[in-house]
Amino acid sequence: MNDRNLAPEVQTQNELEQVIDKLSNRAIGINDWLDGAEGFGCKQKQEHLTKDTPERAYWHFGYSTALYDVIRLLSRTIGAT
Repeated sequence: MNDRNLAPEVQTQNELEQVIDKLSNRAIGINDWLDGAEGFGCKQKQEHLTKDTPERAYWHFGYSTALYDVIRLLSRTIGAT
């Protein structure tokens, strides 16, 4: 049976679960990268919390980008139903 034959709420639930899985897998991958040598110990140093530093600007840039990515992903999911 094709998912498109299911009730809209079932389609939406399945699609949202897929989105959550994608986001969770990406978060795990980033966390693993941060724990490795390429993460430069940023989880321990927390330099992004220091006012007027490049680290803080980069953190906010990354966070803003992530929010827009999630909005796009959810919009595509909602628009597909």
